Amino acid sequence: MSRSHTSSILTRISVSIITLLAINSAYAGTVKQLGITDLLRDAQLIAHGRIEDRWVTYDQTTDTAYTHFRLRVEDVIKGSVKGNDVVLSFVGGTWGQRTLVISDMHMPNVGEEGVYFIENPSRQQVHPLLGWQQGHFVVHQSEDGLHQVVATSDLSPVFSIAPAAHGAYIETSRGPALGIKTRADSGEQQLSIGEFKAQLRAMVEVGNE
Repeated sequence: MSRSHTSSILTRISVSIITLLAINSAYAGTVKQLGITDLLRDAQLIAHGRIEDRWVTYDQTTDTAYTHFRLRVEDVIKGSVKGNDVVLSFVGGTWGQRTLVISDMHMPNVGEEGVYFIENPSRQQVHPLLGWQQGHFVVHQSEDGLHQVVATSDLSPVFSIAPAAHGAYIETSRGPALGIKTRADSGEQQLSIGEFKAQLRAMVEVGNE
C-alpha cells in the first residue's frame, strides 16, 4: 500500500496524534454514528463466522503496524466470498518494540464467533468493519445454555432490530448503530443468531426492492 493511500485513510477518519513517544504511538479516531439501514446498504460483505488466527505485519515505508485476523465464514448474509476465509486487517498493533494504538478501536478476539459488516473486503482501511464497533456483533451462549444469542461488540444484548439511518447532522458514535435495541421490554428475549440473521436478510431484501 502506498504512503499516500495510508495518509488519506488516516485523514479520512480525522485521526489526531495524542501522544508520540520513541517507540509508542497513540491516535484518536472519530467515527460517525450510523443506523442499521446504513450498515446494510453500505457494507459490501456481511458474514457470520469465527475468528481463527491473528498476526501482525509492519510496513516500513509507512512506519505502520497492521493486525490481521482470519475469519472463517460460516454463512454469508450479503455479498460473496471466494473460498471460506476473509482477512480482516486493522491499523495498529505491536511489531518488535514499536506499538501503534488507535483509541476506541475494538479488535475481535481469536475464537470469537460473530457477525461482521465488512465495508470493503478488497481494500485496506484503518478499520475493516463499517462504523467500527457498530458493524461488529458477537455470538455467545445464552444464560440457560440452550441458544446462541447475539450481542454488540461490548456484549450488550441485542433484543430487536428496526430500520434506522443516520440523520441530517453528523454525530459521533457512542454505542451501537441506530435501530439496534439493547434494552428489553417486559418479556422480551435476546435475539438468537438465527433470528438476527433472518431479520437482517429481510431488511436487505427490502432495501434491494
